[in-house]
Amino acid sequence: MTRRRRHNTASISFFSFQDVMIGTIGVVLIITLILLIQVGRRTSEAIAATEDLNQLEEVERLEARLAALEALPDLESQETNLARLHIELDIETHRNQHHAQILADLSTQHANLERNRQQSGNVQTIDRLSVQAELLRKEVSEERRRHEISYLLDSEHSDAVIAELTAERVVVSSIRSGEAPVAVSIANPDQLARITLDAWLARSQVGPTHLLLSLKPSGIAVWNAIERLRRSDPQLKDLKVGVDLIAEDATTTGQFRAGEQSP
Repeated sequence: MTRRRRHNTASISFFSFQDVMIGTIGVVLIITLILLIQVGRRTSEAIAATEDLNQLEEVERLEARLAALEALPDLESQETNLARLHIELDIETHRNQHHAQILADLSTQHANLERNRQQSGNVQTIDRLSVQAELLRKEVSEERRRHEISYLLDSEHSDAVIAELTAERVVVSSIRSGEAPVAVSIANPDQLARITLDAWLARSQVGPTHLLLSLKPSGIAVWNAIERLRRSDPQLKDLKVGVDLIAEDATTTGQFRAGEQSP
């Protein structure tokens, strides 16, 4: 007989490992459940506290609004005061209209009185003053003409340049009808002398000319400066000069009168 060999092999069992895993999972679930319960309770308490705080703020706001409304004056008393103010305004308006009418009447009376007064005497006075002013203007014009100097010059052989000399001004004019006088005001005799001689030099380039100086007492310094330039400048060797001593209040042109500043 053949003996059958029995192979006794030990089997692996996972029973203990499964027990441990199940126990661990159960503990974790219990702990998670407890934590969820705790978190939910605390969240509910926080929400309740926030709602209580909002309710308190709303109550305080409503109480403050109620106090402000209670502090307002009575509506009936306000309507009474408003009606009284309307009555006072109407009375004051009628009074002002009455005063305005009185003022208008007084203004009309004053205007009538002023018109009558002017017609009675002032019109004649104004006419008389107007006549006197016109006479004075004529006298002033005649006085100016008496102080205005005129020259009779022969322009056939020489074209004259006339220079009116004062301390601070020179007025250069010509016998040509188309040229307007020119006035220069400078408080420097040398510059005034140079301007006068330059005017003659410019004219001498066109044709024969000479220089006629209308010398005022205040223009002696300018005359001396002209003489110095004549002696030192070779361009002025052919300069022919005529000198006329005139009064300080005299003038050679009506455009720039004596005592007036040049523009």
